Amino acid sequence: MAKVNEIIDLAQSQVGTKESPSNSNNVKYNTWYYRKAVSGSSYPWCAVFISRLFNQIDNSLIKKNASCMEIGQWFKDNHMWFTTPKVGDVVFFKFNTNKRWTNHMGIVKSVNSDGSITTIEGNTSTTSNDNGGSVMERVRKSNIVGYGRPKYETETNISATQIKAIDLSHHNTITSWDKLSNEIKNVIIRVGYRGYNNGILTLDKKFDENMKQAESKNMNIGVYLYDQSINENEAVEQANWVIDKIKKYTIKYPIYIDSEYANKSHSGRADSISKEQRTKNIVAFCNQINKLGYTSGVYASNSWFKSMVNFDSIKNYEIWCARYSTSKPTISKYEAWQYGSENFAWATANIDVNYFYKDYTKSNTPKPNIDNDKWTEKEYKYIVVCDSNLYYRKTPFIKDGNKVNINASGTIVNVVAITNNNWYKLDNGYYMSSNSKYSHIANGTIFNCNSVFIRSSADSNTKPSDKTNNIIGSMKCGDVIKEIIGLDNGFYMFKLKDKQIGYISAKFINIK
Repeated sequence: MAKVNEIIDLAQSQVGTKESPSNSNNVKYNTWYYRKAVSGSSYPWCAVFISRLFNQIDNSLIKKNASCMEIGQWFKDNHMWFTTPKVGDVVFFKFNTNKRWTNHMGIVKSVNSDGSITTIEGNTSTTSNDNGGSVMERVRKSNIVGYGRPKYETETNISATQIKAIDLSHHNTITSWDKLSNEIKNVIIRVGYRGYNNGILTLDKKFDENMKQAESKNMNIGVYLYDQSINENEAVEQANWVIDKIKKYTIKYPIYIDSEYANKSHSGRADSISKEQRTKNIVAFCNQINKLGYTSGVYASNSWFKSMVNFDSIKNYEIWCARYSTSKPTISKYEAWQYGSENFAWATANIDVNYFYKDYTKSNTPKPNIDNDKWTEKEYKYIVVCDSNLYYRKTPFIKDGNKVNINASGTIVNVVAITNNNWYKLDNGYYMSSNSKYSHIANGTIFNCNSVFIRSSADSNTKPSDKTNNIIGSMKCGDVIKEIIGLDNGFYMFKLKDKQIGYISAKFINIK
């Protein structure tokens, strides 16, 4: 008995076959069926094409016939007729007003998230659906009268330990989250996308709604972002943007970057970048996600992973591979497989479905990292001036009830460290460094004097006139100090051009 993928692969191999001459119906499938070359309007061949496919693999799966109605009726008579599609179904259409209840057929290659199906059909074209003279791949959403479902061999190469999950965006409508969560516990939600024309990062219309509903039902959540970055800076920007949008939610599954073409014409701003640049962007995104304390991953199709990126450079991230088939992906490593889409009672249209082979139930949301403050060459202590009221938090982790103190507008605070998940560590709390509207790095202006010494240490016992002891320069009234980096024993600290640290008494600096 045949497997679905064998029929689909055989049908795919026939795409591009044409009758010759055109409008003659002289084609190899008719020659097989009638055992001679035929020509003329009496020999349409969409049904013969499907009959030939199954005859080559397993002729018991379908009635051999040149009539769509005869084959369709055979499925109905044998209780193999359905109104919703699955991959491998024989799909029946009606395209004109004649008395026949069906006049064209094909085979379902994939069931798409927007409710359409991708088919492979014989004797079709883009200008004449039911008598076009070619084997073509088509996308259909209308004129469908039903589906015949052959009794394929049950697929046995799927792991018994797989975890089922769905993925959602604003294209999907859930009618009952209670029913959904009772049936499936794991969901990957689109957080947003970068526009393929303007490059603007945009939140998915249903992101917060989907997140709140999923959290309220105690579902395990991951997220993904549709990528159209053209360089590494944009990729990092995307990662930071995603973290800002999800930080109030509990995330257990990875945060994925979705890498694919923008549309069928491949006209997106990132569709023509090189494989090397696309790979660098993915790496930059994933590394930034990891740096911020989450688990990163990459979503793409099986063929995309093979041809559009350097897979060896990204395979150590969590891989979520799309292959609409009963056969698993053929890439060398993956943790999740998007295998198709299905109809559910709790949704208005088909929902993408996935198998995960790794348990992500341990929370992916960053936990407090107080004892692991990490510095890089560009990071140093700051004085931060608050532009509006700012709450401290107990830990570098956003959670309700975590607020412990407040700094009023205009307060100067000393930053002890920058944690490795981009939080400022203060003397008595934390706050997120990305909240630039609440703070900025302090600058200062020399005032209350004609000139003042710059010293090499914060030594209050050193006389200002003693030029033999720790004086390394001077500044005049009105001179500006950029990026004051600390306060020590009544002296503000800042970096000189030679990277040496300079000290000036706080009474001579007006902080801005």
